Amino acid sequence: MPVLVLGSLNHDLTLHVARHPAEGETLHIHHVSTAPGGKGANQAVAAARAGAATTMIGRVGDDDAGAELLRALDAAGVDWQHVTRSGRTGTAYITVNAEGDNRILIHGGANDDVGKDELAALNSLLLQGDRDGHRVLMLQREVPPAANIEAIKVARKLGNITVVLDPAPAPGQAADVLDLLEDFIWLTPNQTEAAALLGRDIPDRAAAEKAADELMAHNPAGVILKLGGQGAVVRSHATSGFLEPMPVRPVDTVAAGDAFNGYFAAALAEGLPIDDAAERAAIAGALSVTRPGAMDAIPTRSEVEALLD
Repeated sequence: MPVLVLGSLNHDLTLHVARHPAEGETLHIHHVSTAPGGKGANQAVAAARAGAATTMIGRVGDDDAGAELLRALDAAGVDWQHVTRSGRTGTAYITVNAEGDNRILIHGGANDDVGKDELAALNSLLLQGDRDGHRVLMLQREVPPAANIEAIKVARKLGNITVVLDPAPAPGQAADVLDLLEDFIWLTPNQTEAAALLGRDIPDRAAAEKAADELMAHNPAGVILKLGGQGAVVRSHATSGFLEPMPVRPVDTVAAGDAFNGYFAAALAEGLPIDDAAERAAIAGALSVTRPGAMDAIPTRSEVEALLD
């Protein structure tokens, strides 16, 4: 079954530094790189590399960066005919330190104009595919909140859609995410995002287990709370578990969550059990941090399956 992605497409400008600067501090940059990215585009590429027929819906600028993003989607096998072009492509300004940890600032650009046209395309695609049954829709928070709200309304109306909602960037108000949750929506926060949703720090596994249970009280289909190198908590109405971390040496963690989400959505579309879907996603996320970059770091299905075997 196909995966649809309504979300952001960004031009990534990555600054490699020994450590992140403190307030008021100036540091030298060791290396600068640029690449196509954005949470929506990264997750679409991950779903496609996982084997799902994947369609991207979003907006890029009428500029060289936008053209580069479309070429990258095409190379990954993502259908991008519903990506429109106007204005300036969104930009992510990323610093990556020697341990592979990242800090990201986003300028929305064309992503800020995602709305009526993209929602019409989403509605049309979902209606066209309705005769074939179940679909998976991926959402993130790098496009206007109203677009996600309307997309969820469309999914609710059709009644045979599973939504994977990545609450990133972390919401300023918890209600911006929690009020959206319904029993067909999977919520996939990391520690920072879960902390923003619950209004407290989540320093370890025990706190994460409790946080996932609290988030389940809002009645999503399930919650996967990602702890980076500490693993991930998995909760649903049918299962409760913990994914142990893979022992890897991180180089760049920028696309780890996107690789995880894309593989998870693809596995759901394939009809895999939740535990198997989460395991594949965790392997994809772990492999991605061993490589520099965002889109380029996302592994292929064969690489993930080699570790499953």
